[in-house]
Amino acid sequence: MQEKLTGKERTALLYLAALDDEMHKASTILRERLRTASPTGWRNWRLVQTTTSRLLIQLVDTLPEKDVRWLRHMLENGRMSITLPGPIAKHDYLIVDARDMADISRMAARQECWLCMKGHKEAQSCKLCKCLQNIAPMPDGEKVPDTLYSCEYAQVNWEDET
Repeated sequence: MQEKLTGKERTALLYLAALDDEMHKASTILRERLRTASPTGWRNWRLVQTTTSRLLIQLVDTLPEKDVRWLRHMLENGRMSITLPGPIAKHDYLIVDARDMADISRMAARQECWLCMKGHKEAQSCKLCKCLQNIAPMPDGEKVPDTLYSCEYAQVNWEDET
């Protein structure tokens, strides 16, 4: 019986096809680790891989030709990605959206740096300056001479930076 795919079925079928493809690609990469992980690690991987492939074939056999062509086109030309849901903490790292980090950096610089009277050399020991150098390098890579009575971040018009 060949029934047309619903929207949710299309998405689920793409995920299954992507899983099948990625498992085949990862097999050579993970083979040795799976073999050392447990006595049945590699066998279990192959079992999941074979089952996924068989299920995909069985499902494709139920599709009309138009949906098979669509699936083939999507697999050849499409791209799937994994997106992280939000800030994720892992040991000493935190994954945050770059735009959010830039906004936080700008706010900190606006509040603190515009009043700063430290010279370039003194600013090297400033904790905020060090953080900003790591996460928000100077716009256009500009360096301000040490003769000024403030660090580089005090010279930036943060209102214009977006």
